[in-house]
Amino acid sequence: MQTGLSMKKNRNTVTDIILLIIITVIAYLPVSFFIFSLKNDSLVQYLPFRYHLSESIQHGYFPFWNPYLYTGFPIHADMQGMTWNPIVLTISSFTRYNMSVLELEVVIYLVLTAIGMYSLLKSFSLSRVICILGGISYMSCGFITGSASVIPWISSAAFIPFVFKYLKKFLEQPDWKSSLSFSISLSMLFLCGYPTFFIYTSYIILAVLLFTTITHFKNKPSPVNLKTTGLLAVAVLVFLCICSPAIISYWEFLPYYSRGSGISVAKAAENPFTPFSSISFILPNSVSKDHQWLNTDTSMRNSYVGLFVFLLFCLSFGGKYGKWQKLILGVTIFSFLLSLGSVTPLHKLCYSILPLFNTFRHPGNIRLFTSIGIILLAAFYAQQLIQSGRDEIRKKIVRLSYIVCACLGLIAIYCLLQSGVRQNIAAALKNIKQPKVFLDAFSFNSFLLLQCLAQILFIVLLIYLLRKKAINKKIVSGLFALNSIFFLWIALPFNFISQVKTSAVNQYIQSFPKGYPMPDINSPVEAGTISDSTEIPIYGYANFYTKKITIQDHIITPTLNKDYETFYLNNKLGAAMANYPFVWLNDTLADKTPDSIISGKRFSIWSDNSSKPAIISQTGGANIKLTGFSPNSFSFTVNSATASVLSIFQQYNHNWKVKANRSSVPLLKINIAFMGVQVPAGESFIEFTYKPVKVIAAIWLSLASIFIVALFYSWVAIKSRRQ
Repeated sequence: MQTGLSMKKNRNTVTDIILLIIITVIAYLPVSFFIFSLKNDSLVQYLPFRYHLSESIQHGYFPFWNPYLYTGFPIHADMQGMTWNPIVLTISSFTRYNMSVLELEVVIYLVLTAIGMYSLLKSFSLSRVICILGGISYMSCGFITGSASVIPWISSAAFIPFVFKYLKKFLEQPDWKSSLSFSISLSMLFLCGYPTFFIYTSYIILAVLLFTTITHFKNKPSPVNLKTTGLLAVAVLVFLCICSPAIISYWEFLPYYSRGSGISVAKAAENPFTPFSSISFILPNSVSKDHQWLNTDTSMRNSYVGLFVFLLFCLSFGGKYGKWQKLILGVTIFSFLLSLGSVTPLHKLCYSILPLFNTFRHPGNIRLFTSIGIILLAAFYAQQLIQSGRDEIRKKIVRLSYIVCACLGLIAIYCLLQSGVRQNIAAALKNIKQPKVFLDAFSFNSFLLLQCLAQILFIVLLIYLLRKKAINKKIVSGLFALNSIFFLWIALPFNFISQVKTSAVNQYIQSFPKGYPMPDINSPVEAGTISDSTEIPIYGYANFYTKKITIQDHIITPTLNKDYETFYLNNKLGAAMANYPFVWLNDTLADKTPDSIISGKRFSIWSDNSSKPAIISQTGGANIKLTGFSPNSFSFTVNSATASVLSIFQQYNHNWKVKANRSSVPLLKINIAFMGVQVPAGESFIEFTYKPVKVIAAIWLSLASIFIVALFYSWVAIKSRRQ
């Protein structure tokens, strides 16, 4: 009997997950069917970086270094969840990235957001319908629809519910399996996500553990005991082992990182969730339009979780909260206030006293945790409603719906009375066959009016269904889901997809060379070029794909060597080296950019801590030949008339090792951010090799840990099947 019941539950879960996958694919149809391209940072940063990572793997190299991005970039140290992301690595093992592959990765995260929230709600023993609707609400919430530009934001949202689910499971049933499940979910958040979310999630975990310790302190036996502490320590240890390559990579890059020593409180408070953006809880897409009170990035404005979910959350304040619901409410309110940035003193307080809070910007991102809290509390209240079945609660919902409907009606009338609103709507309707042009044509007031009318229609339908004697739960559930997906579809053209076809971007990427062609070491690196980074080409920046080693000033990643930024901002030095090649022998070394150099002679700025050597100008016969080239190594044959210094336009990093005639020699820091080496007179063989020894050792540790964890789960599965 028990086995049959268990099998039925498993079948229901599988059915629910399949349903969520289908709904997610349909909801994000332009992306899941590879129709329109992603845009903004997804196009200009995440696609080229993943393209180069997959190129490296496809050609048999591990992606430690990329010679093309920013004139040499330690791609394994990128903190945006890429090189160590198991999903990206798996995809890259089978194919090279283009826009279709990137969209496939995003769809995987979107599906995981729905399944993650469904699983989290299911862990509270809520009804199937509530769990499914919670998954749909989360998958289509305003945070997700506003975050496509920064893919690690979406991947973070995908794994956070799993972290909370397995934390809850561990606290309820502390054993090896729950401990390892919690560790793996936390590892996925760290490896795939954005640092901000991992840091804030870690603080919530600490708060939950502290809350559990305090509230259960008098219990006998207490769930917080030596066993729990030991298993938690194991979870932390497994997490550290699995994530050790990423942790060491990031740690080693901190001295180079412009944010390694922290950022100012003003910088940290940039792009909050402004108070006026709170209208998005009811009228989500209106915040996509410009308004003087919406003075933040468009990706930080939308907090929609579904109209009816938000109404249930509001009604939950009139119900009874258990201790865990009170904790969730506290975290939700705290997260909301923190997301407002400098509007309240809370953000500055956290910045001042909490470690790592001075390393990230965009407090508006914290609204994700507000959304999670609202969905959870609304779900708990909905479960009470289902279990009680009382007309009194139904009347409360209808009463609140009337109030909200009346408020929306007043707002609609106000908008309608504004000058030019009707004319603006009429003008926009002329472009109804062109969805993006149609939506862009609306002003804030006219769009607000249409949003009000749409929500009024949904509320009227809900009131009609609730006033019936027999409530059709399937139709009501469908209305809940439709409300979320309807506003999701409207949001897609604003922050999610562009008007460019996915196939067009794929063709553009296909036009560039494959593999690692030998660079022309005599071609200039264009050090003096200053581009207009405010104008983003529709296919992204060509310099990220050409596989020519050039100076790139399109700074779109925070994981960048601060010395590189200093170099490209030095216009005088850039102009002096405008026609310099990838590698050259110096005629002189200077402490700063000289005012003039003899025609035909070349120089470098001495940036190393060692004593500057005296070199003699090359009088002729100097020759450099590139004999070997891969993403992690370069070799040259150098003929120098005199002892000199060889300069190379690849960023300096302590993990580079250099040999001259098979013997190790010191690596020099040249031209603020780049590398060099002393070469003797005559013919020499010079080898540069990038080998992060500590990271490589950590990779073996991580693989061994994953193997042991996999063996444990296999043993548990076999044991369970035998029983």
